[in-house]
Amino acid sequence: MQESSRRGTRIAHIGLAVRNLDDSTAFYRDVLGLGDVPMDDSDGAKIVGLAAGPSLIELLEAESPESPIAKFVAKRGPAAANDDRPKADAKPAETSGGVSPDGDTG
Repeated sequence: MQESSRRGTRIAHIGLAVRNLDDSTAFYRDVLGLGDVPMDDSDGAKIVGLAAGPSLIELLEAESPESPIAKFVAKRGPAAANDDRPKADAKPAETSGGVSPDGDTG
């Protein structure tokens, strides 16, 4: 009998809203060992791209208090701001009891 191969869902990228880009980048780069991916700043956010295997992690820090990222962080705290999972699979980011997008353990 031949085994069927199942193909899992792949996340192409995920955007994480963070309070401090330098601290967060250090965590993802130095602790997790993710490599840099050149990114342009956009939509009122400074952006750092990091390679996580075939997926891209975008760390986003607001450039001004009026930017969409600043409003998101003020309302929800640091968390997944966007991802490309199918909406039926999307779940709120868990930021307690593990590691927050800012790299804090909680």
